Amino acid sequence: MAKWLEKSYNSENIVLLRGNHDLALIKLLTYDKVSPIDDYVQIQLMIKSNGLDMTLSGLLGREYNEYKDIYIDVAKEINERYPKLLEVLQNTKFYHETDKAIYTHAYLPKDYKTASSKSWEGYVWRDSFSWAHSQLWKTMKTELTKKVVIGHFSLSNLPQWDGYNPHNLMGITFADGGLAWGYDGVINIIE
Repeated sequence: MAKWLEKSYNSENIVLLRGNHDLALIKLLTYDKVSPIDDYVQIQLMIKSNGLDMTLSGLLGREYNEYKDIYIDVAKEINERYPKLLEVLQNTKFYHETDKAIYTHAYLPKDYKTASSKSWEGYVWRDSFSWAHSQLWKTMKTELTKKVVIGHFSLSNLPQWDGYNPHNLMGITFADGGLAWGYDGVINIIE
């Protein structure tokens, strides 16, 4: 996948959205001895509870070992193996807007057009399912004229999901096909 990203990310037909895994990987690939403790904590959280260890194993071409691998060494090894990956990740977008829809990873803040990168870094971690049921979304959806497409909530958690297609819930199109954690999932492509 990393090789495909390196070759394809500049295509006018491909838009890469930044999510929590991408953010944690950026922090890891730029990690050094003076990185903020928040970066370390975020990386640890992703490794311990969100599958970043599997991503690292895939990128390293060997089993990632949380007790032996040092972040700086892991970053160097991945950066050498995939020299453009960091550039690809740093060029991802927090949201993408077309004439008909707004696409985002986990949460669409009311100020999505003007929100700072630091704010967006928090938004990519938000629970999109809870947000879809929030008063904030109920207010926003009356003001938005575009469809909102979102991920960060595996559709496999919904008993009513057909197993193949994005699912409309609370006026939001959820498109996370559940590829994480080794489940048989699907990649949802939305035109």
